[in-house]
Amino acid sequence: MIYIIFDRPQNNNDKQWLFDTLKEKTNFDVSAFYTPSFLLQLKIPAVSKILCVLVAVYMSIKCIVVSHKNDTILCWSSMPGLLLNFISRLCGNNRRLILFNWLSPSPRLKSIHVYLCRKAVDNPQCILSFNSYHLPEEWKKRLNVNKLHYVIIPDVYNSNDEIILPCEKKDKYCFAGGYAYRNWKYLLNLAESLQEIKFVCCVSKRDFQNQIKNVPIPPNVRVLYDVVEKEYYLWMRNSSLVLLPLKTNKVAGLINIIKSAQYGIRCLFSYTKATEMYAPQDLNCFLPDDKVAACDMIQGILNQPEETYKAQTQEFQKHILSNFSPESVVEKLICVI
Repeated sequence: MIYIIFDRPQNNNDKQWLFDTLKEKTNFDVSAFYTPSFLLQLKIPAVSKILCVLVAVYMSIKCIVVSHKNDTILCWSSMPGLLLNFISRLCGNNRRLILFNWLSPSPRLKSIHVYLCRKAVDNPQCILSFNSYHLPEEWKKRLNVNKLHYVIIPDVYNSNDEIILPCEKKDKYCFAGGYAYRNWKYLLNLAESLQEIKFVCCVSKRDFQNQIKNVPIPPNVRVLYDVVEKEYYLWMRNSSLVLLPLKTNKVAGLINIIKSAQYGIRCLFSYTKATEMYAPQDLNCFLPDDKVAACDMIQGILNQPEETYKAQTQEFQKHILSNFSPESVVEKLICVI
C-alpha cells in the first residue's frame, strides 16, 4: 500500500498527477491525504504557520495509524515530511518514507530544522527526493554528513493540465514571474533596452520592491503583484516568450520552464546546475548574462517567421514531454519502494 500526503487541497492539487499515475501504472493500492482548503485562505502569516504545523502533525499521526509495516508513505512537502519521520520513529512505527521537494539548503536553517533533517538522514527507511543532481552534495555539506539515502526526481509536467501546440500569438509580449531568486533588476534593464517589446511580470510585491528599490519601471513593463495561480498561468500561456532570469545558482523556476513548454511557448532561462537538463542539446535556451546578447536573443525569437518559431518551440516542448513525464517519476519510485 502507498499513502501520499499532499500539501494542497484535493480540489486545488497540482500534484494530483502523482496519485493518478501511481494508480494507473502500478499494481499498488494508493490512498491520499490532502491539506484542508482553509489553510490557503488564512491571511495572518503567524497563525497560518502554526496551523500548518498542527495539521502536518495530525496528518502524520493519522497516516501512521492507518498504515502497516510494509507500506510506503510519500510526503510531498519537505517540512511535513520531517515531522512525519520524527513522529514515525518516536512511535516505533518505522515506515518506508519518501520525502519529496528537498530544495537548496538555506544558510539560515533554524536549529530545530537541522535536528529534524539529521533525524531523517539517520533513518535508513527514509529516502530523500532531490530535483537536481548537485543537491545531495550541498545537503551533505550543510548537515555535515557523509551519506544520504536519496533518489533524483526532476520536476515534471502536470498530466492533468492541458498541452498546447505552439502557435503565434496576436498580442506578443514577454512573460516573467515567480517568487524565489528572480533577478528583477536585470529584467528591467532588458526591458529598458527593448522599448518596442511589452513585458508582463507577475511578482511577489515584497521581493520585487526589495530588489528594485529606486530603479524606475519602464513604461513597456506591466507589473502584477501577488496574483492567484490561475491568473499567473493565464498571463504565461498568452505570452510569446517566457523569461527566467535568476540571481543565484539555487534551484528555482523549474516549474516555469516546464509550464512554458507544456503551453507551447519558448522559454529563455539562466544557466544553473539545476536548469541545465531542461534545455534541448540543439536549441539555445540559456538567457545570456550580457545585456546586449540577451536583447539580441529576445528580439531574434520574437521576430522569427512563424514557422521557425513553431519548429523551435516544438523541439523544446518535445524535449520536456519526453524526458520529464509523470511516468518517469513512477519508474524511479518503483525502484526504491
